Amino acid sequence: MQSIHSPSDPRLILMLPLPASGALPLRLAWLGAAAGGVCLMLSEALPLNGVFLKPSTAFTAFMEIQVFFVLLLWPLLLEPLVREGLRPAGVLLEIGLLLVFAGPLTLVCADLSDPPLAAVVAAIAFVAALAAFVAGLVFLGQGRGWRVGPWYFGGAFLASTGVPLLAFWGAPVSSFRTLSPFWVMAEGPPLFAILLFGVAGAVALALAQRRPAG
Repeated sequence: MQSIHSPSDPRLILMLPLPASGALPLRLAWLGAAAGGVCLMLSEALPLNGVFLKPSTAFTAFMEIQVFFVLLLWPLLLEPLVREGLRPAGVLLEIGLLLVFAGPLTLVCADLSDPPLAAVVAAIAFVAALAAFVAGLVFLGQGRGWRVGPWYFGGAFLASTGVPLLAFWGAPVSSFRTLSPFWVMAEGPPLFAILLFGVAGAVALALAQRRPAG
């Protein structure tokens, strides 16, 4: 894949999304996770489908699949592209493009569950904010020579499962549930959670954008 380090490269000037060759694995992985999740929900392949996966919960379950992808797979696929010269502005456009790709499946699941329009918009906005936040961490980590590894996945695990686990044990941690993306999506993302991850992601990407390319 051609690098986009050169300041004269028009893709840097226009801040266009990833080059097609580099974006293809990322986009296919996103669509594969989304479509595969829907197929599992609509089939009887999982023994718990009849208990937890119902038409009324299809939308939330599908958005949880997207949270899983963004939190655990997105940084691994994004990291090599960042090393090859991808800039933060291009990531924002790519996030929007990926959400558009997943749009038809999102609408199918929304039609099954029939949530309020505000809930659909909030869920999509939360996925976008979380993706920007994770991308910001990847960029800042690359700037310090940190590969996506134990530091990231350890933090993601503690945030995603630590708070719900403490709540299950009776600890008074419900005020910290915003730190768990899966918990947030399960309850319906509030505006505070969207702004928290969105603003944090925007700040991280802005700081990375100020670094020289290369």
